[in-house]
Formats: sequence, C-alpha cells, structure tokens
Amino acid sequence: MENPKMTAKPPKAKAKTRSKTTENELSKYGISRVSTDHFHYGEYKYTDLKDAVAQAKRDLRAGMT
Repeated sequence: MENPKMTAKPPKAKAKTRSKTTENELSKYGISRVSTDHFHYGEYKYTDLKDAVAQAKRDLRAGMT
C-alpha cells in the first residue's frame, strides 16, 4: 500500500526582517503578531506536532528511516 500524499510543504527561506512600515501598519490597524512553533521532519515543515510524529511513524514502519 502506498503512503498517502502529504499536504505539508517544504520549509521556505527565512522571512526578511520586519520593516518599520510593517510595524506601523500593524499598529495602525490593530493587528497583532503571534509566533508559532514549526516542526521539521525530513524536508517538510509542520505546524502540528502530531502530524510530524505521524509521518515519522509511517516512515519508520515503511523502513525509510
């Protein structure tokens, strides 16, 4: 049986530093910035730990690690 296709995407390049304009816009419009955790497994990045662990377990069962 084949593994289902994953919807996670490979990690992107690091974000550029925040500009003064961006900070001013956040303040002007009352927008807040929230940091999130990312979990890297293989070439993919997950925002939910359970998804990363599930893929690692599938790979382990398939003998891919």
